[in-house]
Amino acid sequence: MEFKLKALTPVWTGGVKGKNDKLHVTGIKGSIRWWYEVLIRSLGCDACNPASKNGNEKCSFDTKSFQKTKNLREELKKICPACNMFGCTGWSGKFILRIKDEKGRIKTNQLDRKDQFLIEFIEIKQFDPAEISLLKITLKLIVDYGAIGGKTIFKPSEIDYKNVLNYGEGRHYDYGVIGRSKDANGIDISKIPSGRIYYGDTKEMIDGYLQDFTNKTHSEDWPDLRNFWFVKGLCIDRERHNIIVNRDETHPFKNYKTRTGSLQIWLGGKQEVSKKIFSFHGIKPDAKIKKGNTHAESDLISGVRRCYGYSKKHELKEVVKLVIEHLEGDYSSLSKKIICGMEVLDEL
Repeated sequence: MEFKLKALTPVWTGGVKGKNDKLHVTGIKGSIRWWYEVLIRSLGCDACNPASKNGNEKCSFDTKSFQKTKNLREELKKICPACNMFGCTGWSGKFILRIKDEKGRIKTNQLDRKDQFLIEFIEIKQFDPAEISLLKITLKLIVDYGAIGGKTIFKPSEIDYKNVLNYGEGRHYDYGVIGRSKDANGIDISKIPSGRIYYGDTKEMIDGYLQDFTNKTHSEDWPDLRNFWFVKGLCIDRERHNIIVNRDETHPFKNYKTRTGSLQIWLGGKQEVSKKIFSFHGIKPDAKIKKGNTHAESDLISGVRRCYGYSKKHELKEVVKLVIEHLEGDYSSLSKKIICGMEVLDEL
């Protein structure tokens, strides 16, 4: 199974040394898994947290039980659908991921802006038809609304010239936004369906597949598409982000101001805890913006400027209200631009 895509921004897959000098496929695979988990949870099924330090929050395939039962199907029901597909302790994933250039050669150097590339899922264990559809939905979600790879957490600067190559070694670059590949006539050749996938017979097939798994109660903090919000064509810059989460701009470490609510602290994150608001300014890295000048609309890369985030369970309305209050005086105007996760799911 292969998809043809285009990098609308550089894609960060740097290794342990923090350099983005070559392509680390594990970074791409990990991002796809993260969005796959987001989707799975929104469909009412459990997806564990493989990054958790708590062993009870991540799956492990029980090899001893399998040796006794010899019933692979029943044993796999005990791990979550994401681990079934991507692997966990005791169970290797179902595929090898390969990234190729547009000529079909294995790509080893980083994905840079404008690069056309192929992302290939090579089956080493047979895919269930529902898993194929879930992968397509996941890629559609990433391309149309999200981002992939590392360093998608950078905050765009409110000062435009700081968002381009000649400032600060890229501390405000956009990373990880990808799009569909098109041919010379502008026709979509990505093989990612433009229409709905989770619909009709396919929806019934996916729902039936997910019902086979033993569900556990996952944390309300874990990302679930039902708790996401998205805005296309809008950027939340560093200054606005800090206002939303009530960070103290005057403090060298940007601590939260006194009496900051727990929701704002959760959204803003802290050391070793990611923020929950992601934003992309869409300015070309080589745009010629002088100090004191602002960019022209022609400097924006089509399809890149976007922002999104997520809340805890039952707190989405409060988070959306908080974002709207600090981004635009006209509540009704921005509220029409914000798309919540369940609306996105209806598009997928």
